[in-house]
Amino acid sequence: MGDGPERSEQEDPLRAEWDWPTVFGDAYRLLGSVADAEDVTQDVWLRAVGADLQDIGDLRGWLVTVAARRSYDILKSARFRRET
Repeated sequence: MGDGPERSEQEDPLRAEWDWPTVFGDAYRLLGSVADAEDVTQDVWLRAVGADLQDIGDLRGWLVTVAARRSYDILKSARFRRET
């Protein structure tokens, strides 16, 4: 039982286009850590759920881009922590 009527993949493009292995794989290749890649993957999902995805032409590309940018943010943060 859900909280409301189930939405079809046609009504929910994120559900239809969500590609966990690709998002996770890209984050893992950049970060080299399963835990960090899982965190990034969850963060990408949450950002996508909260975003207006109607104007995005290539949702899979958007997901990968968000994952890469979040991964780079983590890498920059780690480098900064090491320097201080």
